[in-house]
Amino acid sequence: MTADVTNKDGGRLTPHPLRAAVLGEVHARPFTPVETPRRILHFAFDTAGETAKADRAALAEFCLRRGLDPLQPTAKHHRVTLGGVALRWEQHSEFTT
Repeated sequence: MTADVTNKDGGRLTPHPLRAAVLGEVHARPFTPVETPRRILHFAFDTAGETAKADRAALAEFCLRRGLDPLQPTAKHHRVTLGGVALRWEQHSEFTT
């Protein structure tokens, strides 16, 4: 992000060094339009540390065995469709949805 950040008095603020990365992350995962009627199941799991690696490996294997788009090594989110079911996976630093 290159836009200046100002306070209410018009003074220029120094953006945090991670501002662009955080905003980019938010915008990298747009909401998925949902047609109705629809059933949605949303799960969140604690996947910090080694559990995150196991979770990633399980999803990669799941996709591989079913011939789905592969999970990229550094991906933090992935979407696949199995028949009439859409799976949206997101891995954050402390949990996975």
